[in-house]
Amino acid sequence: MRLRTTGLMICLWGLLVTTVYADEPVRLQYKFSPNKPLVYHQVIEKHRTDKARYVTKTTELDEVEEKLFLLRPTKEIVNNRQRIQLELIEKPARQVIKKLKTSSTIEQVGFVKEDEEFFVSQIGEVKVDEATTAKMQKKEPQPGFLFNEESKQDLLRVILRQLPEKPVVKGDSWTVSDKYSETQTIPVKIPDQPVREAKNESETRYKIVCTSAGPVEHAGRTMIKVDFRSKSTGKMTISQGMGTGLFIPMIVANFDSECDSGHFLFDPEAGELVALKVAEKQTVYITGLGQLVELSMLIGFENSPDQVTTVESETTLELLR
Repeated sequence: MRLRTTGLMICLWGLLVTTVYADEPVRLQYKFSPNKPLVYHQVIEKHRTDKARYVTKTTELDEVEEKLFLLRPTKEIVNNRQRIQLELIEKPARQVIKKLKTSSTIEQVGFVKEDEEFFVSQIGEVKVDEATTAKMQKKEPQPGFLFNEESKQDLLRVILRQLPEKPVVKGDSWTVSDKYSETQTIPVKIPDQPVREAKNESETRYKIVCTSAGPVEHAGRTMIKVDFRSKSTGKMTISQGMGTGLFIPMIVANFDSECDSGHFLFDPEAGELVALKVAEKQTVYITGLGQLVELSMLIGFENSPDQVTTVESETTLELLR
């Protein structure tokens, strides 16, 4: 009888907490602690379609990407933003994920620290640490173009969704919009040629509309569910240095991305994003050097890219520990 009574009390307490969250405004903010690194497991299921300008056949590919992210907060705080170190494991093995869900320490798993570090506010505003970015540009020459396909800043924005500045109740909405640019320059070593610099310049604009769907129960904890939709556009240019300070564009890619349905779960008490799911469609228009030369000379230029790539994806994110 005591067990039944205890179970009933737990259920009533959970109902009480949910009711309180539903009736009163709740402040959503991250509570980073140097003593509590956060480990996330991300799975992206993709259907990719490539259409080249002079090729009649369209190629299609289905693929699944997995990553493990480790966010390691430090004690350093600058302008109310805490320094966060990002570490990754690409294509983690099943046993690695299993270890993280049990008792293995993070150091036993083999995360690889990224060069870039970030400052993040309590509502999830992300800023790149410029000092670590400057160090990256002083590295040894690399063979060929070795730029990251996706910005680490964008990755961090997926994990740390920006939260509202004020407490919210069910039905409240907030909008996050911004534009930012990044430039990465690295020395490139090409056989039988002097070391030259290559440059990757990108600019992105995005807008996210979030709406609180109120409290929900998840894994025995009371969370706030947030629905969102988003749209972003941008451009990336990869250029080859000619050794005289002049850079020639080799590839230009324009892209737009849209998400009509997404949501995340946030634990207000722990100050953690616990889970996320989002469906997205991205289209990339790629123009190579030949087309760029035609455009600059206005000779036989067709207003069409060399390749159009469309990716429809579904992303899930889960906090492991």
